[in-house]
Amino acid sequence: MYYIEVEKLKQHFPNPICWDGITVTTEDVIANIEHIKEIEEPFPYQWDIEKFLNHHKYNKEWHIGRIKYFINHPEKIEPLELIFEKDENDKEKIKFYDGCHRFFAHILRNDIMCCYEIKP
Repeated sequence: MYYIEVEKLKQHFPNPICWDGITVTTEDVIANIEHIKEIEEPFPYQWDIEKFLNHHKYNKEWHIGRIKYFINHPEKIEPLELIFEKDENDKEKIKFYDGCHRFFAHILRNDIMCCYEIKP
């Protein structure tokens, strides 16, 4: 497990983030989070059949509720899974493989550091 500054990682974090066509911005979360209940249920992986059967429930409010869960329960935030690459100018690019809800929580909690693992 490694640590990285949240501010450094924010430079690589897409805003808006998009989950299967549902876009969520930092502004969306800030404007709506207090009116949405937290969601403990994890977002299913792409190969999860339940996701395809119940895809309608994973709307913008659901994603904001998932972010709220991690804000309210920081002890549940597992390491992000990141991919480190170089662009054509040999500049480092960081892509999020897993952990966007958790990273949103780090941003909104004003955390200085977050932990991650490298996705091979």
